[in-house]
Formats: sequence, C-alpha cells, structure tokens
Amino acid sequence: MPRSPQSLHVAMYAAIALVVSALPLEAQSLGTFTWRLQPFCNVISVTIVQVGSVFTVDGTDNRCGASPQAAVTGAAFFNPNGSIGFGLSVVQPAGPAPQQLTATIDLSLNGTWQDSAGNSGAFVFGAGAAGGSPRPASGPVFTAGLSAGGAAVTNVASPVASTDAATKGYVDTAVAGSTAGLATQSFVTSAVDAAAAGTIRVVAPHSDWVPFNSSDPLTYTFFSSQRQVTRTAVGSSFLSVHAHTPVALYGKAIRFIGVELCFDTLVSTTLNYVEVNIARRTLGRSLMVSDPTTRTGLACRTYTLPTPTTLTTGDSPNLFIQVNWTVANAQFAIGPTTFIYEQTTTPAP
Repeated sequence: MPRSPQSLHVAMYAAIALVVSALPLEAQSLGTFTWRLQPFCNVISVTIVQVGSVFTVDGTDNRCGASPQAAVTGAAFFNPNGSIGFGLSVVQPAGPAPQQLTATIDLSLNGTWQDSAGNSGAFVFGAGAAGGSPRPASGPVFTAGLSAGGAAVTNVASPVASTDAATKGYVDTAVAGSTAGLATQSFVTSAVDAAAAGTIRVVAPHSDWVPFNSSDPLTYTFFSSQRQVTRTAVGSSFLSVHAHTPVALYGKAIRFIGVELCFDTLVSTTLNYVEVNIARRTLGRSLMVSDPTTRTGLACRTYTLPTPTTLTTGDSPNLFIQVNWTVANAQFAIGPTTFIYEQTTTPAP
C-alpha cells in the first residue's frame, strides 16, 4: 500500500535524523524533492545528499517550463528549533552571476523562501506546474562602500528606478534635452549672439547710464535709440553704466571679454576717457582697460580686455567715460552698451 504524503514527510525527517546520528563516511541520497516558489511559477527539483555532516543540494529550477533550465546548488541544515534551512544559488542561463535564495521548512516540508533581490513567498512542497509569472532575475548585490579602484564601470544598462546608476551618455542626453531651446534671455537682456562664435552679449540700455557724481549739472533727454546728456555749464563729467550680468550660465562660470560703446559727440562735446572695470562686492574695483584718447563724432568702439577675466560671486563689470562740454547746454548722445562674455567649462563659483 503506498504511503500517504504525511508519512513521506515524516520519513524524510526520520531519514535525515538517522543520517545525522550515524554520520557514515559514504554519501547517502535522501531522495529528490520539489518545491514551488509561490507566488511565482518556478518549481525547483533537487536531490539531497548527506556526506559526513554536510547535506548537499543539487538540481534545477524549471524556469516555469522555459529552456534551458537554471542550475541550483547549495546546502541543507537543521536549525536549533528543529526546522530545516536551505541556502541555495541559482545560476540562470542568461548570466553566470548566481542569485542567492534561502528557505526554511517545518515538519510538513512546507515553509517560506526569499532571494537576494527581495522576492519572497511560500515554499510549497510537491507542487507541480502552475500559473503565475517567472521569478524576477536579480543581479549581484554590491556590498556597502564598494570601490571600483579608479577603473571605469562599464556595460551599465539605462536606469529605470530613481536609485539606478546612469551612464555618461544617458546623462549627456538628458541634460541636452532639458536645455534645448533655452536662451540666455531668461536672466540677461540679450540672447547668445550666434554670429559671434557663441559669445554672450548682454546689453545695458542707454537708460541705465548714470552720472558718476550726482551733483554734476547734468540733464537728460530720452529717445528710443539713445540718451542725450546736457551739461548746463562748461566742463567735464564722468558717466557710468553697469551690466545686469549673472556670474554663471547653466552651472558654468562665464568670462568677461570686453565692452562695445556706441556714442555721438554731436556739437561742442568730446569723449575724453574710457575705463572698463570690474566692481567687487568688497566695494573695490579692478581696472581692466583704460583709453585716454580724445574722440569725436558718431562711432561704436569695442574695448577688449587684454586678458579675459572669469567672474566670481559678487562681480559686476562696468564702464566709465569722461565727456567734456566746451559750450554750455551742448549734448552728448549714448546708445545701448554691450558687455561681451563667453562661457567656460569651469563649474560656477
């Protein structure tokens, strides 16, 4: 008469206990057993063999009927509470890195399982093929603080979860997509001048010009294209303008290259002096360019710094000019003033 499943369970426990007590030198097979890894459709079939005090486990994971199957190796052991534990490695055909799996069963030969990817469920004895999805494959688990030793980490898949690693190509593409179509107009007064090989041209409107000394006898007339400055007495006055300039563009520092000044001396005025500075947040300034040449007429002149200067936090490029009036109430006209920069590869300060 065939034995019932319960008697088989007891027989297996009795056989293992007998082997443990006898500890023969030769290997003894306790038989082949199957378990299903619920809630998945995977069924593992393993042969348990006792060799001395060690119980080896060898067999296959049927991968829910897929071909080829996965190899299963490991060990079984008694726990102090009388349950039986399993420590198994499952090597999938798609990759040689083993996936770790542990299980614990009781007298019924049923129990629970979990793997190194965080999957878990019921470890169902004797269950055959059933519906459900295959157990998700897991990669090797890195230990905390793992170092690549200065070597590049290659063959990285595209990230899926927010905690996944990303390749340089993935990041470059994402950054390019996020900045596509953006112009510097979002925080400066002029877009990138494509005709000037990528330079950034920030326009200070003519209305931004102010007297260097507020007590000077100056009056102003505004037009759409210029600001005309009148001095009510003969003499010289300084005027200045500051550009509203960020010190960074898309996370990179920018470098100050020069200034373009457009002016018209009209009648009875001359441009006597030009000075390019960088005002500092310490209330000091750094002289970049000076030009003491007296000029007349209508012109646009570009003053280029001998050495382009990378801006740091609090820097503010500015331009000073000295104008001379030989006749009272004569006029000097100033147009928009363009400050010229270029982007660097240096992270913003």
